[in-house]
Amino acid sequence: MAASYPDAPASLHALQERFPAQQFGRRTRLHSAGEKATHVYLVESGTTKISKISYTRQPLLSLVHSGELWGEMLHSGGDIWSTSAETATVTRMHRFPVREFQRSAAKDAKLMGWVVGQLRERVKRIERQLELMHSCRLEQRLLLTLADLAERANGSGEGGRVAIPLTQGEMASMVGSTRETTSTILNLFERKGWIELQRGAVHVTSA
Repeated sequence: MAASYPDAPASLHALQERFPAQQFGRRTRLHSAGEKATHVYLVESGTTKISKISYTRQPLLSLVHSGELWGEMLHSGGDIWSTSAETATVTRMHRFPVREFQRSAAKDAKLMGWVVGQLRERVKRIERQLELMHSCRLEQRLLLTLADLAERANGSGEGGRVAIPLTQGEMASMVGSTRETTSTILNLFERKGWIELQRGAVHVTSA
């Protein structure tokens, strides 16, 4: 049975039934910037990293969690990916052919409204990142970014150990700092007992 999501319309459930979720291993490249966009993705479980090549760097833009969609920007025109996507953990997701998804959304205002809601949440997260970048010291924005990621990963902001599948270099790119400086601050947070560092992941002891 396909997973259900808050406020999702019946037409989305119908698409899930037609295109069942597939499982992808950790570090599976789903698409790269510059490639032709053929699918819209809906994550059922796990986490995916979205990044964008900028000159010689590839900064991490966001993490996509269970119940979140990406590829919805294809509704605004164009069929070439401007970003790259790679699974951060073992992930189950639906891959809807772009034309099928667009056809369903064109027929159902509720589905289009749900897509707009997903896009609105993404814009809010980008605005949050920009706000932290310009108004907080590095220590503050790193701590708040970890709290935001932990809250999204476990669906609430209350208790529980949460694993964020990012390297220290990827955390640095999210907060606009160098890996060396970010590593120094993360080690300070670990000594305070707020996080635990492991290879390829940051564990937040309490969201």
